[in-house]
Formats: sequence, structure tokens, C-alpha cells
Amino acid sequence: MKAFGIIILIVGILLGAIAFLMDTTVESGYGQVNNIGLMRDQQIYLIIAGILSIIGIIILGSTRKKSKEVNKYPFKITIKQAKIAEYKGNIKEAIDKYMETLYHLENDYKNIRLEKQFDESRIKLIETVKLKVEKLKAKN
Repeated sequence: MKAFGIIILIVGILLGAIAFLMDTTVESGYGQVNNIGLMRDQQIYLIIAGILSIIGIIILGSTRKKSKEVNKYPFKITIKQAKIAEYKGNIKEAIDKYMETLYHLENDYKNIRLEKQFDESRIKLIETVKLKVEKLKAKN
């Protein structure tokens, strides 16, 4: 969608430049005179160029940026999938997803210097997920 917005904006800018460079005069017996028809065409091109440019800017402004948090914290995706599987009653899939979450929580952050608060909450989450896996295994 962002590429579409850029294309629309560029088309609008180019059309505006072409409209400004249009020659609206014609040769007559008295020299160069303004032609009302050509001036009207130039005005229409400028209006269309302005509208396209505004639409392009709106599209660019409304497109969402891709969330970097998803890549930064992959355990959030797997824990969400595990909760959904558990809610649907698919215990085996829920256990698999919780185990994948544990893997991410225990291994993805080994070589990264973490803030103390995040590290403490990560350790608590690991304990919570381990308890959840044990309960699901007992249930299964």
C-alpha cells in the first residue's frame, strides 16, 4: 500500500510540473495571445495533480509501519498461539506451543544484556509457562 501511495504522489507531482510548463498562448495577427481553452486545460491538470498528490500523501500517512516488536519478542506470538489452542481444547498443540515459548524465553536472550525489570519478568514467565505445561500434561 505504501508503494501505491508513493506512485500516486509521484504521478501527481509530475502532472503538476507538466501543467505548469504548458504553453497556453497561441500565435495571432497581434502576436502571442492567451488561449482560454488551453488555460482551462492547464487548470484542470493542476486540479487533478493536486488531488492525486493529496491522495498519495494520505495513503502514505495512513499506512502502518511494520511492528518490530514481533521480531524482537518471538515468544509473544507462540504464547498467544498456545492460549488459543488451549481455549479450543487442543491440548497437544497447546503444549507444543508452550514448549516453543519456553525455548524462546530461555535461549533467545542469553547473549543480550537485558534490563533488570525485563529479565525478572522473563524468569517469572518461564516459571508460569512451566507450571502451565505440567498442568496440561497432567490433564492430557
